[in-house]
Parts: sequence; structure tokens; C-alpha cells
Amino acid sequence: MCFKNGEGIVVFYRFILLNPLPPQEKGGYYSRMEQKDIIPRIGTFFIVIGIGFTILFVISDIANAISFNYFFTGLLLGGIGLYFRRNTEKPPSSGRFEAWKKILSKEKKEKKD
Repeated sequence: MCFKNGEGIVVFYRFILLNPLPPQEKGGYYSRMEQKDIIPRIGTFFIVIGIGFTILFVISDIANAISFNYFFTGLLLGGIGLYFRRNTEKPPSSGRFEAWKKILSKEKKEKKD
């Protein structure tokens, strides 16, 4: 297939405009990528990369070739990651330790009496 004078770009844009992405329905493929869900994931990515740069700083210190650029880059990326993660919703309780909590609460009530 050979395109001349930018025909490929026009065909590509027509394909995108005529075949839009499916609507975001509950349980659909694209429903996981909503903005409120993607920002904390990006924050987690920055935190992990920041930890990686901090580890590179420690390795450079061990190798007697200290590079503070790794340290400050790690701090910066970690801070950006924490900033993005600040408004995450806490996950719902899984109920795994409900029995343990009941036992502890009964013991506290018995100690009060």
C-alpha cells in the first residue's frame, strides 16, 4: 500500500473518526481507565521510579562515585508520586480479620467490667 502526499494521514484520521472507541460501560474494557483511577496509578509509578533512583544513589555511594543527581531525582519523583496519591479512596474492608476484632473487643469489654 503506497500513499502519496500525506494520504496515509488522511486515511488514518478518517479511520479514527469513523470508528470511535466504544462507550465506557460498567464492566467494559475501557471502564478501568477513568481519570480518578489513573492518577493514583501514575503516582504509584512515580514513587516506584523514585525508589529506584534512590537505590541508584546508594549504589553510587557504595562504588565511591557519589552522584547526588540520583538522590535528588528520587526525592523529586517520590514527592510527585505522593502528591498524586494524596486523594486516593481507601479500599473497602475485606472482612478478613473480623473474627479477630470481635475477640479483641470482647476482651476489652471484659477488662472494663
